[in-house]
Amino acid sequence: MFKILKGVSVNGGVQGLFAGGGIYNMSCSLGMSGEPTKVTLNIVAENESSYYPPSPNITSSGLHYITVSDGTSGGTRTIHRLYPYKYAKVDSAGSKTMTISFVDQGAAFDKVFVGLTARHAPVDGATNAFVDSQFNFSVRCLECNNLWPKFEQKQGNVTRTLIEPTANNVQGPCRNGGISAIDGGYCILGKEQWTDGNCEIPPIKYNFTDLLNAVGTMGFNVDQLRNFNRSNDYTAEYSGTLKEVLNSWAADFCFSFTIDPFNSNLTIVADDLTNPVGLGSVRTALAGDFFKGSGNLIRSKNESVSLEGSFSQAPILKNIKPARGFSRNQTSYAEVDGKPLTVNDAIGKTAHGGRSDDQMNISMALAKYHPQVRLIWLSWVAANQWKATGKGPFPSLGFIPSKTGQITDVNQKIGLLRAFGARSMGGDIFNHPVWKEPDNYDVFIGVWNDKEQENMLKIDQDLAEFLGKYAYFTGKQHNLDVNNPALHNAGGVQNPPPSYRECPMTQGAHGGPHKYYDYATQISTLPNGDYYKLHSYPFKNILRANGGVFHLTQGGGVGEGDYIFPLEDNAWGTDMSWVDQVFSNQWVMHEGGGVDWDSTGDRGNSQASAVTDLEHYLPIYARFNSNREVSAEFRDLLPNHDLDFMGDSNKRLKGYFPGIAIIPKMDKMKAKNLDTGKMERLLTVDYDSGANSTNAKVYDNARRRALQHLAASKSEKSCIIYCEEDIVGDICKCPDVIEPLHRFKDNNMKAMSVRVSHLGANNFVKLIFPVMSDYGAYWKADMVWRGTYPKLIDIKGTPVSSPGNVMESRIVDHDVTGAMDQEPTQNGFEQQYIVGGAVTNDINVYAQAISDLGRSYSGFTEMINLKVDGVSTGTLPISPAAGLTSYNISVDGEGMSTDLTFSSRPPKLPKKNVFIQQFNALKANAGIAVRHGSNTPTFHLAHNMPFQPMGGGLGSGGRW
Repeated sequence: MFKILKGVSVNGGVQGLFAGGGIYNMSCSLGMSGEPTKVTLNIVAENESSYYPPSPNITSSGLHYITVSDGTSGGTRTIHRLYPYKYAKVDSAGSKTMTISFVDQGAAFDKVFVGLTARHAPVDGATNAFVDSQFNFSVRCLECNNLWPKFEQKQGNVTRTLIEPTANNVQGPCRNGGISAIDGGYCILGKEQWTDGNCEIPPIKYNFTDLLNAVGTMGFNVDQLRNFNRSNDYTAEYSGTLKEVLNSWAADFCFSFTIDPFNSNLTIVADDLTNPVGLGSVRTALAGDFFKGSGNLIRSKNESVSLEGSFSQAPILKNIKPARGFSRNQTSYAEVDGKPLTVNDAIGKTAHGGRSDDQMNISMALAKYHPQVRLIWLSWVAANQWKATGKGPFPSLGFIPSKTGQITDVNQKIGLLRAFGARSMGGDIFNHPVWKEPDNYDVFIGVWNDKEQENMLKIDQDLAEFLGKYAYFTGKQHNLDVNNPALHNAGGVQNPPPSYRECPMTQGAHGGPHKYYDYATQISTLPNGDYYKLHSYPFKNILRANGGVFHLTQGGGVGEGDYIFPLEDNAWGTDMSWVDQVFSNQWVMHEGGGVDWDSTGDRGNSQASAVTDLEHYLPIYARFNSNREVSAEFRDLLPNHDLDFMGDSNKRLKGYFPGIAIIPKMDKMKAKNLDTGKMERLLTVDYDSGANSTNAKVYDNARRRALQHLAASKSEKSCIIYCEEDIVGDICKCPDVIEPLHRFKDNNMKAMSVRVSHLGANNFVKLIFPVMSDYGAYWKADMVWRGTYPKLIDIKGTPVSSPGNVMESRIVDHDVTGAMDQEPTQNGFEQQYIVGGAVTNDINVYAQAISDLGRSYSGFTEMINLKVDGVSTGTLPISPAAGLTSYNISVDGEGMSTDLTFSSRPPKLPKKNVFIQQFNALKANAGIAVRHGSNTPTFHLAHNMPFQPMGGGLGSGGRW
């Protein structure tokens, strides 16, 4: 006969009766680690036909609950949210029995699937969508365009179009919350993570909070689980059933979990496994009268105490990296001012011949474009200046007046003109307007060297061709003290820094001398120049005026010489044809017969006279020749001629002989302009020393070269396509490393000019000089830096030296190589790493974090098994935190009883990556990259970076 148990009711029904029979036995097994709590009812009836068992139904419509009461105070428990999943009937000769099995809401853990974005659901916009995500970076980059580069920290960001779940990521009946999670469903979690390249498949990860938020929408109370979120920066890509996923996170974060079947709320309870569990609270309850008033007794009790499970442990942290090589190439440009070489720079004033700088400039311009105008103008200037001051630029004409060299007597002037003018000019010149009146010209006697006059013209022409064609560097110094601004703006000739190589021998930490790096920088210039000294200068022909010496450095260079570069764009800004057009004499007709010197220019046949031809205004320079016949009239004018000019041989030294200069006055050179009918000044020369004339030729040259350079630059640029994008390269990218365009600074194409007019102010031409403003040139450095990162063995911690009274000695071996960005500063290497989301460069911080959680366990392993009458447990702590490992209620013929098992537990360590986040290493050719931002985890690259080498041309004290 079966005894019906009155202490059990299903769904609040009649105690002891369910499904057409009487309940004669019940057992309950508490679920742990995501397993459901299971309840089994044994039912008996007089005949099989009276049974009506519930259909197996693990959905919300199959909800049941069972209440168990032993009739004592506090002896009532309700097991909530039970679902029948199995029944069985047994028909024998003596009995008709049936078994019905239930599971609680823990079964939902196996009915909910946790999937990953873009892995377990289509990218259709319903559960997944493309979202632009911005990642912020801090990158250590090599400084751009500097001949002495250092490392610098740069900030940047990049946007990736990544897939992430939408708000509808939880699907199925469980989405409505409450107890309906038992109906099952799925949730899609995680978003694509950062990858170095666009064309890599990004990992899909999510953090613990993302999971708990999704589980919370299913109706579960997850407040206790939130207490074990040890790092919100820790992400994973777990997928599978909710039970599998929660167990994976529980293993990482070191906790256990289960559904509390006795709580009317759907609550997931959790226990921290990092804390050791002893049975002190259980022993305290057992030592007291824990069942007082319940009327129940302890049926049995078993205890055991053992050293099994005890251990002494120590963390060992290893960061071991092999030696490895690196190579970096960089081209840098340093802009530096170029100064066009002037005449004074090249030869000083040795070719001035008494001329001022302005007069020298005019002479060069006229020598280049119209030597006749130069002779007329320079002679007139020399005459005026000598008359005013007794000195002047006569030596630049090969003529040196005597102390009383000017002839002012009118008769003497006329007589000398007749004696020398007729011989020099041919024909009867005395009716020419400029020679008719003695006041129209000056006469000087002295010494004259016709070859010197020609040489001075030639050197003026050579200087004109030299002017503006070459330049030197100024304003920078390749001094080691690069932080001294005073050295950066020094004037004078400054050569570019020398090419440099450093390959030092270093005593290695592991024995033997080694070369750890090779730094080489090949220096060139834009435009390309060269070193010159002594007599090797490209303009050595003009140095003849200074004894072959380059005046700017007084002796042919310093050290390796002077660095001179050409200014190929520079040129004189006036075409020769423009000058010819101004001085073309359309009124001179090549006819036979005599010359009409009519000053009015009127002729019967309307042809103009020759008075406008410059050839008839040239100064007369001539020697006193002892062999020529001198008329009595001439001897009367110069009674001491032989004594003064022919007897002194010293005056004939160096080619100078007694001579005469007859110089027309330019302000007296006038003729009728047949176009206007007015008398006009035949020739004017005006000098503009200010740089206010645009040199169109230089402008056109620069513009042409700029267009060519632009076209070349466009063709040289490579197109970075989608798969080649790189965040470090983007942030550290220097301005396009193309050859910069050297040109006059600020596009200043202004130059000084000489205005020359012929027969009227409107008939003029500007002789525009080469541009002499500062030139923007460059020092170019092609740098190659090769080196070796020495191997690193960095170990923190030691094994346990004295384990003590424990069964086991353990080592918590954490190999953090590549998982954290850490190096000591020895050998000139420096790195950082992350602990719990915070950045540090002290590995001891991580060692301490592991040590705090990795305590040894030297206590006893205890176990207590209890069998208690009824369901009341009095003051016993019914919790995994108190060591509860098994809880079972049974009702049988002997009545109702509860079996409990308590066991102590040693501590466990969370997964090491909870503290040091794993990540994909960036391809950081230029430096370490640190990603940060509110929606992305911070990480550092495990990448060695050496200090900058010292000395040489690299600067002092800088760090690479």
